[in-house]
Amino acid sequence: MKAIIFDFDGVLVDSEKYWPAISREIFATIAHIPWTEADQRKMVGQSMVGAYEILLREYGLTLGLPEYEKIVVNHATFYYDTHVATMPAVVACLDRLRACGAVMGIASSNKRDFVLKTAARLGLDAYFPVICSGDDVPLGRAKPHPDLYLLAANGLGVAAAACVAVEDSPTGITAAKAAGMTCIALHTEYNSDMDLSGADVHIDGFEELTEARLGLLLA
Repeated sequence: MKAIIFDFDGVLVDSEKYWPAISREIFATIAHIPWTEADQRKMVGQSMVGAYEILLREYGLTLGLPEYEKIVVNHATFYYDTHVATMPAVVACLDRLRACGAVMGIASSNKRDFVLKTAARLGLDAYFPVICSGDDVPLGRAKPHPDLYLLAANGLGVAAAACVAVEDSPTGITAAKAAGMTCIALHTEYNSDMDLSGADVHIDGFEELTEARLGLLLA
């Protein structure tokens, strides 16, 4: 049996379109200076701790992690509760996968509450018996470390080498490959300037994951 494990933000849901606005609000609160597109690119695919460490290292952030996390949650919750939607054609793809008998999981560096609540609101939770988040691995062990993917594979009862991961960031691709998985890179308008060359397969939309192609990947 093989499994397909999805990243969440930017893959299953379109939250990446809202993170620039969220980040500007957060940065205005903690640093009071403008937040640029170049700044935002550094954060794609990062966990809460990963983003916090970048801010400590490169931006001189002086807040403790609990304070920073509270600010992020305060600003992001509104968007996840009201704006974030499924990515184009993703539900039809999930239906095809389920019809093929594939088992599916989620491995996201995001906070568990955001992933679970948003998946439930959008009806995605019905497809995924295993949902792993950044809160489910030790501090500092979310992507690019392989822990999340290994945890998801274990929960599905499938060897990591028999899993296919779907990612949209270099950080996520690194994590999936470190776990020993085949990796599909989903190219979108939000990652067009990122290096996704580490993936094994490249798609521009879920329409490209046809029954025939899925059959080859999951054989």
